[in-house]
Amino acid sequence: MPTAQDISASVLNDLQIKLSEMYTGTTPSRMGWVDHLGTATALLENNMGNASEPMRNENGECIGTRVYWLKYGTDAITYSGTGSGLDLACNLETGSGQVSGAQTYSNNMVIYDVQVVKDNECTNVFNFQDLSANAIARAMHKNRKALNAQLVTFLDGRKSAVNNDADVTAGNVDGVSFASSTFEVSSTVLPFNDPDSLTVLDAIVQNNSMETAFWVAGRNAFYNALVNAEYRRLNDNERYLARFDDYNMFFDIKNLDSSLTGKNLFAVSPNSYIFWNAEVYQNTQWEQIDYDKWVAVMPDPVLSYMDNGSMRPLMHNIVYQRVCSDRNNSTLKHQMNHTYEVRLQGGIAAAPPADDNHTGVLKFQSV
Repeated sequence: MPTAQDISASVLNDLQIKLSEMYTGTTPSRMGWVDHLGTATALLENNMGNASEPMRNENGECIGTRVYWLKYGTDAITYSGTGSGLDLACNLETGSGQVSGAQTYSNNMVIYDVQVVKDNECTNVFNFQDLSANAIARAMHKNRKALNAQLVTFLDGRKSAVNNDADVTAGNVDGVSFASSTFEVSSTVLPFNDPDSLTVLDAIVQNNSMETAFWVAGRNAFYNALVNAEYRRLNDNERYLARFDDYNMFFDIKNLDSSLTGKNLFAVSPNSYIFWNAEVYQNTQWEQIDYDKWVAVMPDPVLSYMDNGSMRPLMHNIVYQRVCSDRNNSTLKHQMNHTYEVRLQGGIAAAPPADDNHTGVLKFQSV
């Protein structure tokens, strides 16, 4: 096995094999590596926007993505009087409605971590590839954790200040009120551990013209009910599991409630945002760009995202640099630092709101 100082492109490529071996199990010493990514998984897997290829400037650098948004516009023309009301001239009358123009979004997300592997001249149970793969895996884990936190903030920031369910406004939905961009749900009338409560909330979603939605829930929102439903399949209550299967639900049982406080549940239109992943390097094999630097893109072993209708792994941009740190005081050999900069780049943007400023994201809290 080559040492750290025998670095080459072929040795660096062995790191990708080692990365796949980092997730064989969890020991207590590695509990910090466990991923809690319910919010990120939900938003990435339901990313339904079809963006163009990343825009590039004259220097060939990726600067963002270009999106064409369609809007409902104003109401159609109505006519009164006898007959059709249409002009009998050859040309059609002027209609109404609008189509929004194209929008270019610059990359607005850079999440990164830097890890260092040092030379070890003495016998070590870990070789250079093991240590480097461990370092890169740790950086990817930290990037995923930061991404999930960023998406929790994004989701809460997009909750709609508009409610279009007139029955809620009129007080006709028992146990539900709307104020300050949040539907407050009575825990005694509509407990968050009863599937019937979810049906009531889904009706509110439908009355807000969100014909399809997925749900992002914290630990206190239907998680217990879903687990119970899974066990009821063992007797005559299989209908409860099938009922939950009709809802596209994701649970962030560690981060959502702890980050936002309260008992939280979001209904999200998959067409209310767009996420993209910028790969600034072009090759999954290491390429040397300088006398002491190599670059590559590597797939994340955990997270994937919907990219124009197809699931693909989230990609990290990685730069490797080898620099001299000092000399060994015994052998006087030069000691090297092997530094890995692991970056998650791209962005997330909200779709333009409706004409009444509805955002397509509803927030519910059990109170």
